[in-house]
Amino acid sequence: MPDKTDNSAFRLHMYDQAWNNINRHILTVWQSVAAVAAALAAMIFTEKQVLSLDVAVSMVVLFSAWLMAHVYDAQTWYDRNLAIIQDNEKFFETKPGEFHAYTKPRALKLITHLRIQRDLAIALVVLGVGTHICTEAIPVLTGVESAELRMALPYAALLAWCIYAFYAGSEWKDGHRKAYKQD
Repeated sequence: MPDKTDNSAFRLHMYDQAWNNINRHILTVWQSVAAVAAALAAMIFTEKQVLSLDVAVSMVVLFSAWLMAHVYDAQTWYDRNLAIIQDNEKFFETKPGEFHAYTKPRALKLITHLRIQRDLAIALVVLGVGTHICTEAIPVLTGVESAELRMALPYAALLAWCIYAFYAGSEWKDGHRKAYKQD
């Protein structure tokens, strides 16, 4: 059994590594937000007719899916590192001969910071697709304009986003349950 008396250096290194992992994934989420902001900026180019609204909205939807993927990945790393720290702390706090129980899982819930990022991705998709519906779909449905195939691009991206968001969320929940052997 390892010596529990002089473990301060090990603990400091453990905390440092755990928070480096978490910070790296949180930074990735912020970089994804920047990409979504760039996609929104692409919508500005529609005014100058550099890009069509169909392409710009599709970019917003796809980059929002990318953002959500990083949110779930960052939460997985956060949960994993938190459990490792808690288990190591319990190990050092137990006396020789005592039973060391492993950490019970956190509630299956995004931390506030990541929930805000996920909600931002959802809001941007709603805003982008809503803009497309108002400026492109309604005029077609009312007969003011004729339909073109390119107009379906944002809705194809939206369908892919919905499927991916459901898949990523389900995979995250399943992974959490399997890691902690919950049913």
